[in-house]
Amino acid sequence: MEEKRKYLTKKGDKEVYQYVENTARYGQENCHEEFLRIASIDDPEEREKEIFKFIKSLEDNADQNGFFRHDEKISANFGIGDYAFKLNSRSLYITFFDEYRKRRENKPDEPEIISHHIAILDTLTSYFGDFRGNTDLREQLLTPKNADEERINNNIKDIPSISVLKGKHCAMCAEHASIAHNLLIMGGYESSYITASHVDFGNGPEAHAFCIETQVPGKTYLLFDPAQEIFVSLKSKEHPRDMILGEKPLQIENKGQKIIYANSNKVKAKKAEVNTTEVEKAM
Repeated sequence: MEEKRKYLTKKGDKEVYQYVENTARYGQENCHEEFLRIASIDDPEEREKEIFKFIKSLEDNADQNGFFRHDEKISANFGIGDYAFKLNSRSLYITFFDEYRKRRENKPDEPEIISHHIAILDTLTSYFGDFRGNTDLREQLLTPKNADEERINNNIKDIPSISVLKGKHCAMCAEHASIAHNLLIMGGYESSYITASHVDFGNGPEAHAFCIETQVPGKTYLLFDPAQEIFVSLKSKEHPRDMILGEKPLQIENKGQKIIYANSNKVKAKKAEVNTTEVEKAM
């Protein structure tokens, strides 16, 4: 496996949630036409068969395209506590294709990239329900079998399925962003699944997960934060992912609110030098 394709998680301070380290998992599959072909199949049973074959092909090439396989452990709390899940719900992918088809039927003249991202947001809402703040329920549902406070559980068979959160109104950023990452790669988009430390929405630093997509290398990128429903275009010579992994602060502005998407701990009062990209409204 190429070094850049590895899941770059590093152990952070397990006692302080906002001090987890920045990580990235990224890749792309040249499969946009195959995605559109499957989405155009009208017969639900035939479409489902093609979706499952499609998922299998993406998983077979996961070391290169960055797709999360159904049997991978994804940390729900960025390595702090033993909360994790697997993206092994077939109904999730079926729901996405249904939402995508519905969007294209209702908005046939809409740019495909917009339809794809809105279908992702609609899928997350349909699958999980709106977030109602029950973090205790989330941790309970995502605690692996046989887990204890002394170790991180590595038995993949004991890791809960993402389906345990279906309809529970408690899914958070790690679940939203990892699913969005897979659905972006499924559409042929280049996606980076980012977990970032010291993200500041205005209430102090916290850890957060989101996606960054390449539109035009060295020029234009998209920041897609499905948990916050933020989708903005970033103009930058340097890949925002590399800025984050290089511990440079990344700041955007959304609806008049300035958000530092990583490394807000590097900002020093009035002397701060924040790498602020030129932002365009994308959706």
